[in-house]
Amino acid sequence: MKKLVIITGVIMQAFIFFSCSKQGPAGPQGTTGLQGPVGSPGSQGQTGSANVIYSSWFLTGSGWDTTGASNYKAIAIFDKAAPAITQSILDSGLVLCYMKGDPTTGLSNQVFPLPYSVGIGTGLGFVDLWDFVLDAPGNIRFLYKSDNPWTLAELATISFRYIVIPGGVAGGRMLDPRKMTYEQVCTLYNIPQ
Repeated sequence: MKKLVIITGVIMQAFIFFSCSKQGPAGPQGTTGLQGPVGSPGSQGQTGSANVIYSSWFLTGSGWDTTGASNYKAIAIFDKAAPAITQSILDSGLVLCYMKGDPTTGLSNQVFPLPYSVGIGTGLGFVDLWDFVLDAPGNIRFLYKSDNPWTLAELATISFRYIVIPGGVAGGRMLDPRKMTYEQVCTLYNIPQ
């Protein structure tokens, strides 16, 4: 009887071993389950750069004028025709202006966002301020203010550039380009520097 129990045990172990070691072919593909509910629409993405307009860098040359500058408490003004600045841009768009070639610092390739000032709290003994106003559609008026001004010839070496960004969708989320560096703005809108 012992032999029969041992033989039966060995046969059962062999049966279990061999039945677990083989794997058969995969079964047929099951049916596709029910489709889940449609998700909610995503938030509005950022406006692309297709409508962003930018100028080349331009020298002011002999374009500085003192006539009418006092209306802005300025030493000199420089008007730049900018047809991209429409009434729509004035109402809901954004215009960024930059300068390079500040005679005070001697940094000919350093870009400064406007408004830009130098001399405040530096002990230089003067304050220079460059700014701009959008006084009418199609024009940017650059302003130079100082308590110890440069000559008009010295101002002629300054370059400016502007970027016009049309208004976005009301309530849309967008980065504020006014709080970004020049390099970040150029990258965001694919503008060559």
